[in-house]
Amino acid sequence: MCGIAGFNFPVEERRIFNSLFHRGPDEQSAWNDNYFFFFHTRLAIQDIQQGHQPFFFQNYLIFFNGEIYNHLELRENYLKEFKFLTLSDTETLLYLYLKFKEKMFSLIDGMFALAIYDTSSKKLFLARDRAGKKPLYLYQKGNKFGFASEINSLKFLQPQIDEEDIKLYLSLGFCESGYKEIKEFPPGFYGYFERGELKKYPYFDILPFYQEPKLSLVKEEIALIEEKLELSVKNRLFSSDVEVGAFLSGGIDSGLIVALASKYKNIKTFTVRFKGELDETALAKLTATKFNTQHFVLDIEMDVKEKIEEILLNYGKPFFDSSAIPSYFISKEARKYVKVVLNGDGADELFAGYRRYLPFYYQLDEKLKRLKWLSSYLTPQKR
Repeated sequence: MCGIAGFNFPVEERRIFNSLFHRGPDEQSAWNDNYFFFFHTRLAIQDIQQGHQPFFFQNYLIFFNGEIYNHLELRENYLKEFKFLTLSDTETLLYLYLKFKEKMFSLIDGMFALAIYDTSSKKLFLARDRAGKKPLYLYQKGNKFGFASEINSLKFLQPQIDEEDIKLYLSLGFCESGYKEIKEFPPGFYGYFERGELKKYPYFDILPFYQEPKLSLVKEEIALIEEKLELSVKNRLFSSDVEVGAFLSGGIDSGLIVALASKYKNIKTFTVRFKGELDETALAKLTATKFNTQHFVLDIEMDVKEKIEEILLNYGKPFFDSSAIPSYFISKEARKYVKVVLNGDGADELFAGYRRYLPFYYQLDEKLKRLKWLSSYLTPQKR
């Protein structure tokens, strides 16, 4: 996790670094040409010594938050003409852009929010991964434009509360930002900011995948799913230059990740025991023993009264899921042992892991038909 921000007007450096420091405590950097002002806070995961940002090549520079799991393969298969100076995926991304422009996204396996700036044309390129794993927010009012990994980095501009967005949150449990002048850069999009105007274009749409015929789950298809899951876990283990651990509850999702990861490394696993809450340590211990992990039980007493304001402020906008509270305490404790942790988030939603997902699963096709208006609404004007 890193933090990126940029503005087409001067801003106070300390203000931006303070708002993004928790995303990148290892290194902070800033650069400007008196036309654009960029900021980056780094959590060093790849090429610890040389992977500084921004990375420059000719008249281009890149700021990037995320991790590209197949970036070394991309170098070998598509970028042999470039002379690499680092082992960082940041450098790989810039060369991919220079060679393939918007077609680069079909090659990438990873999560990202990135900004590439052409110092000669003053043209800014922004992009975000397919699932929106890495956050990216935009501010635009009059001639002022800015972007950042967090809403907190844009609040000093005093945006107005968006009452309609707050209504959406109160009705459905989510909102875009809660502010009129701050919008989320959409997942699966790229865009260009030039001459005071931002134009966005989609490179990925998930709807056609949901409309494909459902898997029959015959032996071959189950093997294919297992292969994809194993590759995903393997890539995340080996793309990092720091130790990678895993959260391990008593559930199937985290247990599956640990089982797959244990094929390649003897990883550290973490189970949390909250005072007065459901204790899953016994089930987690069985999994840890079976796969011979370095297992830690973290006894945590949540001091919610003292920390709740800090936790909520970290999100920068209304957040509906109460899991934000235990996640904060778990992550803080696990950080004492490792820098990167695998978890099972998203697995239940993909595989209908809870019974509450089943009605939605069986009605999904019909719902998607009714949501076609949403797809057309989000599709921007063609170039």
